[in-house]
Amino acid sequence: MHRLSNLDASFLHLESARSPMHIGCTLTFSQPKNKTMTFEQFKSHIQSHLSISPVFRKKLATQILDLDRPAWLDDESFDIDQHLFHTSLKGELHEHDKKQVINQFFSRALNHHRPLWEIMYMESENKPDEFFVLLKFHHAAVDGMSAEHILAGLLSPKSAPQAELTDDWKPEHQDLPSTVYEIGSKHIQNAYRSPLKVYGLAKRLSHSIFSSQALRMLDKEQRPPHFFTAPETPFNQAISKKHFFASAHLPLYKVKEIRKAYTGSTINDVVLAICSGALRKNLETSNELPEESLVAMIPVSKR
Repeated sequence: MHRLSNLDASFLHLESARSPMHIGCTLTFSQPKNKTMTFEQFKSHIQSHLSISPVFRKKLATQILDLDRPAWLDDESFDIDQHLFHTSLKGELHEHDKKQVINQFFSRALNHHRPLWEIMYMESENKPDEFFVLLKFHHAAVDGMSAEHILAGLLSPKSAPQAELTDDWKPEHQDLPSTVYEIGSKHIQNAYRSPLKVYGLAKRLSHSIFSSQALRMLDKEQRPPHFFTAPETPFNQAISKKHFFASAHLPLYKVKEIRKAYTGSTINDVVLAICSGALRKNLETSNELPEESLVAMIPVSKR
């Protein structure tokens, strides 16, 4: 079994019906020139590429009383039809219906009793020369870099070597109740046999709390962490279960031109500048721009 890291486990614990913790993307494809892509062909393609990542066929196993972090186990009853879906848009309300499908797809949390991914294949009668793919993975299963690797493996225009696509996967059978019980028992035994370690941990924890409180008392301003000091904006609202898709399009070469104009900057720097500039313009236009600076949380890869 491969156990989740503390960070990946936190993505599971932070998830709620209002805040699903998956990441994903929407993709638009042109139909092949020589043939028309169908859902059956697409399904066959995905099924033949499942071997590029173990994420596709591993599910979570939680520990008894949550004594330890969840672990990944092979899903012995894996069924691709529980992860791959198909919808066809009809009528004149193509764009409206497309957004509705996207909104519903990304608003729905993933089932934790199955491998944590889903794909939606979408086609439209009004645009027979295109098809669309919605893809989502739980953040506990992939991060940005591993998601990029999976996406490249699924959608690369070049055929991968046959050796890489050979799929000889067979689920590793594990008696889940006995495995979970065994792991839980070991943790209980370790705590029971090591009272001095438990005592030492409690002592260090109390010392750390005392030191932290002492430092706060010495701080005359007594201010909480910066992300609690963000000013009020129209965006500070309660999150609902419904999520809505919106997009903006900017050519990558334009972003690269801006980056080259400022020595030492990165593409990420440019994207953050564009997003913060758009946010400021939105607040200024609605006369809601606060006097204090906003606070942003930016994901950073630990790799």
